[in-house]
Amino acid sequence: MRTATDQTLAIAPDFDERYQILIANTEALRREVYQVRCQVFCDELGYDMNRSQGCESDEYDDGSLHVLLRHRDGDKPIGCFRLVMPQACGNIWLPFDLYGVPHVDRTLFNWNTVNFGRSVEVSRLALSSSVRRCGQTDRSTGASSPFLATAMFYAVSSLVVSRGVENVFMVIEPRLGRLTSRFGIKLDQISRPFEYYGQRATFTTTGGRMGTESRQLKRPWRDLFEVVEKQLYAGLEAKQVQVA
Repeated sequence: MRTATDQTLAIAPDFDERYQILIANTEALRREVYQVRCQVFCDELGYDMNRSQGCESDEYDDGSLHVLLRHRDGDKPIGCFRLVMPQACGNIWLPFDLYGVPHVDRTLFNWNTVNFGRSVEVSRLALSSSVRRCGQTDRSTGASSPFLATAMFYAVSSLVVSRGVENVFMVIEPRLGRLTSRFGIKLDQISRPFEYYGQRATFTTTGGRMGTESRQLKRPWRDLFEVVEKQLYAGLEAKQVQVA
């Protein structure tokens, strides 16, 4: 029988064996991303979003970097997120201009510290219900299955650092913002909770801080971060691409 220590140290190798996280750099892979979003946001959660032929997408997808999480058993897509780059033209800077920025408490955040041209918004973070329900005591899943959201945030951190991003923003459930801190990536909540597809709040951090925190991760989280990073850039030159 595995001890608690054995189970913890098994998280990274189990993730590597059971799951795959990759940059969706083809139309086929991006379609899988949009299908996960439709499944989670439209079918499972009932959100009124733009859907067509089993996909959920919007006008910001063309200017985004998409990441896909798959289960290796059948290459089943089970999760995704995107990094939205600053809009080169138009009336808004990043999508959360419309729903997150108005709620920011200016006593908690100084906009003068923001490099608007080197900022990103993390959004459309989705995990299918089949894996959201995984618990550490569920014998039918692996050691890494309860930590898939953590793995995706490690992918966010790696991409942010490798692309020279300075400011990171996201509008997420407050509990998810607290969860990331438990596993070494800290986010600052800069708004009170507000209603946007459920209770959400605006969070921020910086690329420099994410880089420092990722280097300071202890086992097994550092091991998981390294596995995620290895998978993310397998066969890609993505680490040389910078935010414009």
